[in-house]
Amino acid sequence: MGRVLLLWCLAVGLVARTCRTGASVSSPPTCPAAASQCQADPSCHAFGVHNSGFQLHGCATPSALIPNPDWTIYIPTSLNKSAWTPLGQKVNVDESKCTVHPTASGGSCSDTPPPPPSPLPYEALGSFDVGTGETSIFLFNGTRYILDNIFCGWIDHYGQWDPRFAGHSYARIRDLETGVVVANVSETIATDFVSAFVDHRPSGDVLWLSALDADRCRHSTTAPEGGCGTGVLAINSTDLVQFRSAMAIPTVSTCNTEVADVQDSPPGLPPHRYVMILEPHNFMLNNNADGDLSSGWFPATGSVPFKASVGGPSIRHEGGYYYAITGGTIVYLCRSKDLGATDPWNCTVMVKPTDRGGAHGPGDGAIAPFAGFAKDATRKDFPVMEKNISAWDWNSNDADVCCTGGSSPSYIVWGASTQGGKSRLPPGSPSCTNAIGRANVTLVDLLQSFFG
Repeated sequence: MGRVLLLWCLAVGLVARTCRTGASVSSPPTCPAAASQCQADPSCHAFGVHNSGFQLHGCATPSALIPNPDWTIYIPTSLNKSAWTPLGQKVNVDESKCTVHPTASGGSCSDTPPPPPSPLPYEALGSFDVGTGETSIFLFNGTRYILDNIFCGWIDHYGQWDPRFAGHSYARIRDLETGVVVANVSETIATDFVSAFVDHRPSGDVLWLSALDADRCRHSTTAPEGGCGTGVLAINSTDLVQFRSAMAIPTVSTCNTEVADVQDSPPGLPPHRYVMILEPHNFMLNNNADGDLSSGWFPATGSVPFKASVGGPSIRHEGGYYYAITGGTIVYLCRSKDLGATDPWNCTVMVKPTDRGGAHGPGDGAIAPFAGFAKDATRKDFPVMEKNISAWDWNSNDADVCCTGGSSPSYIVWGASTQGGKSRLPPGSPSCTNAIGRANVTLVDLLQSFFG
């Protein structure tokens, strides 16, 4: 989580003290219209004000700053861009030096701020666990499951009962409704950023786990880039009991990954039946007719990465669109018919913290009626989080959706946390949960509804 905070600070050019502490040293912007437009645009990370006019910018990094006595540059002091501070230098931004660019270039400070966005099209039902890592949600043989990434030091780490797991990160699979653990997957021991994809084949469902070949418990020495590493494993099972592992992509360096099936690959891209999203955002393709995802991956020549916040991406192909889910502070949903080759990505907000424009419903600070969390919430110190949601629920990240195949309702899961910042809860309290939302429509209808 701290890695995303650092990347964000570097992207917007925040001073080192603010990045280290997560402090929010803010000054009310003199141009609310600029602040509102920049907050709503995932590619806007700064704005400049001169007299009654403003410009939106994709960055405010030192290399992009040029001397200018007229403009006042504002940068965000919170990850969700709800607070701003002047940069304090007589400079302007050379937008050509930014790697991302806002949709709009600017306007007048007298402009009326845009109306608040339409309510998000699902109900936020609450949290279903505390302290676990990234979560995937999937449908396997008619039953919904969740896959949790588990870190060292977690209260129920399986290394307390099986020494093979001790001192390592790993993944486990639970029944979504009851929380019963159906598999602590030994093939994921010493792996990281594990995600789940189910290939619904005529011969039966096949679960594929995509896992980074890096031990999160030892990343400080073996993966100094923050838990990321080189090599993606493909781990599969037809019964959630026996698992087989193979090195699928040995040379790629990445963090989170996820796989989706593609019913009809579009013109402009190499023929493929499967797509994998990497972090940072790039794509790999696979055209194996037998569904073997342990080999055969190749770069998605012609694809164009989308321009939205980096963090915990997921991917689906539904209704003729590729849907990419990303974001380490606010979750964005981006879609394109051909991975950006000719159809530009369109991105919109998908998940926000409860008190910062999140979906209707009980919200992140409630106990969700899933995974048996109600019986474990007190043991895992959730009541203190439930009573003080504003002290920790600042960021939404690492989202996933379910379920492909036309079933209803559909679900969204995400992380709710300080995303590396220091919470205002009592010392020793947890500061991250996994939350869930639900919509009484199919997945394809839910994804399409974000775009009107």
